[in-house]
Amino acid sequence: MQIVDPTTGEDVEPGATGEIVVTTFNKAYPLLRFGTGDLGALSPQLLEGRQHLLGLFGRSGEAIKVRGMFLHPNQLKMAAMQFPQIKRLQAVITRLENSDVVTLKLELMDGSHDETLAEKLKMLAQSAVRLRIDHIEFQAVGTLGENERSIVDARDWK
Repeated sequence: MQIVDPTTGEDVEPGATGEIVVTTFNKAYPLLRFGTGDLGALSPQLLEGRQHLLGLFGRSGEAIKVRGMFLHPNQLKMAAMQFPQIKRLQAVITRLENSDVVTLKLELMDGSHDETLAEKLKMLAQSAVRLRIDHIEFQAVGTLGENERSIVDARDWK
């Protein structure tokens, strides 16, 4: 396991935060420098001759792991391209008890409204992304900013 700078791929100093990269030499499933997308740090002290993971501090990219699958912003963009009436969309991931909840917030073009859009989008996500959309919320025009993240992880892990 290594902790590297997410932009350069170079090792960071012990105690500094970077992306967790792992290599496993398992013959059945070898991985060479698999970037997990998780941010973490190694303890600066050697414990029993080895450095240990100090903590997890978030994600380095925009992809979010939901129910064991990664959801990438490009997947949302591709889904939105199938529906010209969608101006912007944002996935918000929350957690209810022990389950992830996926809510899609949709901002439609002015004057666009399709009663079947929500169900069509849910079916597309299920088949293309293999992700169940739990809720779809229609937003007023101008609600979702152009520079907002397309995936928001609002889960509380406490």
